Parts: sequence; structure tokens; C-alpha cells
Amino acid sequence: DEDQGQMGSMSALMAMGLFEVTGASLPRPVYDITSPVFDAVTIQLHPDYYRGGTFRIVTHDNSAEHMYIQRAALDGRRQDNAWFHHDRLAAGGTLELWMGPEPNKDWGVAELPPSRSSEAPAVLYADRDTVRVDSGETGSLTLAARNLTSRPVAAAWHADTPAGIEVRPARGRLTAPGDDTAEQDLTLRVAAGTPQGLHRIAISGQAADGTELPDAIAY
Repeated sequence: DEDQGQMGSMSALMAMGLFEVTGASLPRPVYDITSPVFDAVTIQLHPDYYRGGTFRIVTHDNSAEHMYIQRAALDGRRQDNAWFHHDRLAAGGTLELWMGPEPNKDWGVAELPPSRSSEAPAVLYADRDTVRVDSGETGSLTLAARNLTSRPVAAAWHADTPAGIEVRPARGRLTAPGDDTAEQDLTLRVAAGTPQGLHRIAISGQAADGTELPDAIAY
């Protein structure tokens, strides 16, 4: 079931370098900025619904090796958030992305995107969105908990993996100091005979007070 075209449309959106975590459910929807497949994309905005004409996404130094966003500009102005509102796209303009071979962990963290979730004291995330591991081999991934408060936050986490893929350790605890980040290195093991493809790893967490933390997702 292709969900009436939703899976295909989301794949096209991600290939252009955009994503919508909340499914356009916010009163003022937002797009998350991701790494595009294409060097340049022009979106033709239908005049019956949008007044902007076109919205362009242009990359600099984009390649298979340069997959990480280093900095961004929206209509010529610095874009320090890893997201922007849908109405900015509807108004037309240009999003520019400068790519590089290593993650720039200082970009995109100025302000977190709006959320429908209850306020979480910390956010879990993986240091890489994708990790390539061949069948029968092992790889590595770093899990991090970013504290959004000024007081220490302890979080228990556990990994949910598909058949044939194992995360070691599979669960644990992280304690992040106030306004800081705690990290833990993980080992990924792919069993021999596991089919090639994109496999989703979700790492869920809970703060000591019982608040659910946003999942860290890697493929």
C-alpha cells in the first residue's frame, strides 16, 4: 500500500532536501532541512495556491562524499535553523546549502523546530543519519542526549532494531549536564545473510521524571 501516493511524495521531498516531521499538522507547518540528492531543484508553485512563482534549492560542493550541511542561506540571509516555515516556501525564493565531508554540529541548533509533543528536557540524536554496514560486518554510531535545560538530565534509552541488525549495548543511561550534551558510542552488527537495503534503527528514551524523549533515528 503506497498510502495514496504519500510515500512517493515524501521520497521526492527528501530527495530535494526537505522533510516534514509533523505531517503538516501544525497551525503553521514547517519543513526540516536535510541533505539533497540533487545539485539544484526548482519547484514550480501553482499560482492558484501559491503566490511565489518558484522556490529553488541550490547546493554548493554537493557530492556523495560531501553529504553534510555546513551552512545555509534563505533568500541571501543566514539560515541558522535546520527548519523554516511553509509560508516561506509558498512566497518563493532560494534556499542555498553549502555541503562538506563532516557534520557541522554547530549549524542548525540555534532554535529547535516547533513540536506538538509535551516539552522534553532533552533530545536524543545520532551523530549520523545513515551508516553503511555490509552483511556480516560491524559499524559504529554515537548516541547523544542534548540537554535543553540548565539542570542535569538523566535519560534511560533502548534501541529498537529490525531482524538481522543488533545494537550493542542495546540499552543504557545518559546523564547530560545543564545546557550540555552526553554521548555514548554504539556498535552495530549486521548478521550474515541480512538483505541489503535501508533498515531503520530507532532509539527511544525517557527522562527520570517519566517524560518521553524524541527518538533518535538512523538507517
